[in-house]
Parts: sequence; C-alpha cells; structure tokens
Amino acid sequence: MPTLTLNGRTMKGCISVLAALLLSIGTSSFAQTNWTPRISGTTQKLNNVAFGNGVFVIVGEAGIILSSHDNGITWLARNSGTGYGLLGITWGNGIFVAVRDANDATAETTTIFTSPDGITWSVRNAASAAALRNLTYDGSQFILVGDKGTISTSTNGINWVLRSSGTSQQLNAVASGNGVLVVVGEVGEILSSQDNGVTWQPQTSGTGYGLRGVAYGNGLFVAVRDANDTTLETSTIFTSPDGITWTPRNSESVRALKTVAFTGIQFLVVGFNGTILASPPGFTWTPQNSGTTQGLNGIAYGNAHAAAVGDNGTILTIDQFSTNSIRILPAIELEIATQAGKTYQIQVTTDLQNWTDYGPTFEGTGEIVFKLVTTRTAEKQYFRTKLFN
Repeated sequence: MPTLTLNGRTMKGCISVLAALLLSIGTSSFAQTNWTPRISGTTQKLNNVAFGNGVFVIVGEAGIILSSHDNGITWLARNSGTGYGLLGITWGNGIFVAVRDANDATAETTTIFTSPDGITWSVRNAASAAALRNLTYDGSQFILVGDKGTISTSTNGINWVLRSSGTSQQLNAVASGNGVLVVVGEVGEILSSQDNGVTWQPQTSGTGYGLRGVAYGNGLFVAVRDANDTTLETSTIFTSPDGITWTPRNSESVRALKTVAFTGIQFLVVGFNGTILASPPGFTWTPQNSGTTQGLNGIAYGNAHAAAVGDNGTILTIDQFSTNSIRILPAIELEIATQAGKTYQIQVTTDLQNWTDYGPTFEGTGEIVFKLVTTRTAEKQYFRTKLFN
C-alpha cells in the first residue's frame, strides 16, 4: 500500500485528503484591461502613491506632492516644504505620512512629512539621518524602512522609535499581514517580525538581487525584484504564506519590477518600461496594457480605482474593480511535502470514492512543492497525492 503525502503530513494508507473548500480569484478572472493616462503637470519622476480618506496622494522628486479628490482624474500640486526627493507615502490613523531622501552632508533628520488631507504638510523628526525609502501602516502603528538597515516605528506618525534590524543593507519596502511584518531590501534581504517590529529575524529569499516591493493579501506575501538584463530571467516574483518560507514565481516578464499592491481582488505589480502585471492568487501573472514605455514606480488602490505613477510625471488610472467587470473562479494551492526522487500524482474526487488524475505526474525534491489548482468542475472537490514506489 503506498505512502501518500499532503500538506506536510505523511500517512500510511490509500488516501490523504484535502477538502477543496477555499475560494479565491481564478487566474483568468479579468479581461484585458487598459489604463488611462492622466495629466500630472510635471515632468519630475513620481516615486509613489497612496490612498486615504477619499484622496490619492503622489510623492516624487524635488519634493513633488500631488493630490486628487476625483479618483485620480485631475491632480493639483501641493507644497511639501522640501526640495528633496520624496520616496514613500502611506495612509493610516487619519493622516498621510511621507518620507524623503537624506542629505549626507548636513545629516538632517527632518525627513518625515505628515498631512491630514494631502494638502497641508508638516515636517517631522525621523530620529535618523538615513535616507528613508518606504513605509506602511499595520492598523496600530507606522513602520518605515530606509538606508543603512533603518527601521523605525510610530503610533502617530510624529514620534518615532528606531529598531535594530541586524543589517546595514538598504531596505526598500515593508508590508504587514496576519500578525507578521516583512521588510525587503538589497541583495535579496528579507526580514520578518512577529512582535510588532521590536525584533527582526533574517529570512532566506533565494535571490541576491534587490527586492523592491512587498505587499500582503489573500493570505499571501508577494515580493518583487530587480531584473537581470543579461540572463533575462523571469523568476522575479516571490511569494510566502508566512513571511518566512519564500517561493520564486514566473512573472512572464524580463523587466525589473518596482513594487506590488493588493486591491482586495488581485495583486498588481508595476515596473520598468510600463510593465503592469496582475494576479488574483499571486502565483500566475498576466500582463496588462499600460499604454506607456515609461518606468512605473508606485501603485495604490482605493475607492474601486487604482493609480500607477512613474517617470517623467507619468500617471495612469483604471476603474476596473467593480463586480460587473469580473467573474469569480475558485483556486487553491496544495502544499505537498515530497521525497527526493519519488514520483507523485495529484488526484481529485467529488465523492471520496472515485478518484481521477489531476494534471501530470511530478518528481519530488525533498522539500515542499506548491501546486496551484485553478479549475473546478463541481461544487465540492477533494484532492489527494499518490506516491509511486
């Protein structure tokens, strides 16, 4: 009688069953989408965008701040009070918080800016002279990251506490999900924290390239990285259910990817040469038509709209996120603990009696193998793995 393995557990017997009751968005849920260019009124590089309280706010080089109160259609310039590049922005606890580049000559620490409305901005002390790259709000506090391994936390966006990251690498982005904080940075740096950012543990990313963005949604962390122009690799996306174990994914794009956001429906990734990729489950990715070759650096979602920003004042918007424009398909991912050199077959049933093969056989690696199930033909299906001697 064969040994069957599923979800990390090995059992002696004829079946090991997973009830396929989890629903998410199928990989073909969305039709081809087209993004609409908007007038920014600037040729400066736009670095990031956030949504809060009905307002989109963009930050960019030379202290550029733009805000929109009509879902990204029209934009107005705001006075940031700085001429330095603003690199990151987020919304939380009733305020926008933006962070800027540093001045190594003067070692300034006034590199944080806050606003209740995206219009009027105040300068704050970061308690660090390092360049600040990005930040997020996890529901109870802000977490920012930057150069020289900088990580700081704040409950109000005004008073900041420096945390020990254990690295001197440039840190580029941070995300929060399921009680875990994840930070990504240069040379494949990934850090995670399970105590609200007080302590941080290094994790293995599986890459030495710079990780530029990270987001959480649908029970999954998704991180994106730089490209290799020589080898034209497409494994530039990484996913993790817990911020600790990471799996490379095929992005179907050889472009450098800059950041990722979760809309509540799907993940959206933007990058070099106008690249926009979409993925409902986070495992398979579909290119979208951006209509531009400008590099895209930031993306945000709010009020059933998304806004992407990039080089030379580029702003793109889309309002695809209505229930009339999508159809929901089920999708699940099987985590199968395998033995190296062994052959496995996924099987499916609707009655727990008659089993049929699902997909081709595959070889074990000695590690957990992830298999995405993207179609379902009955209301309830069950899956098992069969191990061949």
